[in-house]
Amino acid sequence: MFGVIFCGDMKDVLLKFLNISGLNADVYIVAGEERRHKYEGLIKMLAFSIIRQCDLVSIPQLIKMYVLASLWEEPIDKLRSPLRTVRFVDFNIHGEQ
Repeated sequence: MFGVIFCGDMKDVLLKFLNISGLNADVYIVAGEERRHKYEGLIKMLAFSIIRQCDLVSIPQLIKMYVLASLWEEPIDKLRSPLRTVRFVDFNIHGEQ
């Protein structure tokens, strides 16, 4: 889950993450790198200890993540060999039918 901050208060986004802390989800704050110091100060506060799995992602990092994810979604059918097939066989080690 991403919380994007361009000009708002980072504490508000962290408070929203507290409201959903019961979800088993990775949470990220997307903000300018110049806000990292503010983020590191806030996330160490006892009030936000429950969401310590949160991380700050800068906008250039987010763009790289998007590009890499888009590349993985490209079809790879042309790279697959037409002769290669995978077959699962159930081996019965006790000789039972």
